[in-house]
Amino acid sequence: MESGWSRDQAGKWTAPSPIEPLVEPVATAPKVSPVEFKLLFTAAERVAIKGARAADPMIEDFFDIVEDPRLTHVNLGLQSTQDALAYLEAKGLITTSRRQEILAGQVQ
Repeated sequence: MESGWSRDQAGKWTAPSPIEPLVEPVATAPKVSPVEFKLLFTAAERVAIKGARAADPMIEDFFDIVEDPRLTHVNLGLQSTQDALAYLEAKGLITTSRRQEILAGQVQ
């Protein structure tokens, strides 16, 4: 007999209640306003990115979207946001650890 069984006064055995598996909460990626998104970068990173925008259409395109007045939030979980930050990392404008901090929504 497995552990957890119990016996009542009449001698009847009762099986233990099934153990429900713990449900891990699904982590949702932060959503930040466009201004909050820019504040996730350090001042030095923002200046470097701004300087690179004129010469790099990929950076210019991404920040054009971020600066669009119709945009209400930047979803840090979107693949396009993650790809853009990976691109900034590849260009040497942010480090790997900074990319991870930005994606976690950690303000500097």
